[in-house]
Amino acid sequence: MGMLRVMSRRGDDRVTWDEQKVLAGDPEALAAVREAERIFAQERARGATAFRVEPGKPAQRIDQFDATAEQIIMFRALSVDELDLRNSNDSGLGDHRHRDGSYCLADHSAIFAGLVAGRAASF
Repeated sequence: MGMLRVMSRRGDDRVTWDEQKVLAGDPEALAAVREAERIFAQERARGATAFRVEPGKPAQRIDQFDATAEQIIMFRALSVDELDLRNSNDSGLGDHRHRDGSYCLADHSAIFAGLVAGRAASF
């Protein structure tokens, strides 16, 4: 199963596809891959960085969409104006509320730092 995760001010958005169904030509699986490719290209054009993440291996920065990847995680730098950290815990990290009212249960910067350090974890 493949997954594209885009970290944003809303938390993370996901698109998943079944690689075996893609190979078999399943229309829904092929449509999911096309959508993931479209989102990947759109986010890269907006300045997002992408990492291929596999358990037990260092995260690998990628510039091209890879439908064979188990998981691709994308980050775009968020401006301070995009976040409302008034409801953060004392450290300013962890659970926080975004301007649109949604809550984020993960610290995106910690996830990003883990990827950069090569700690591919299951998120």
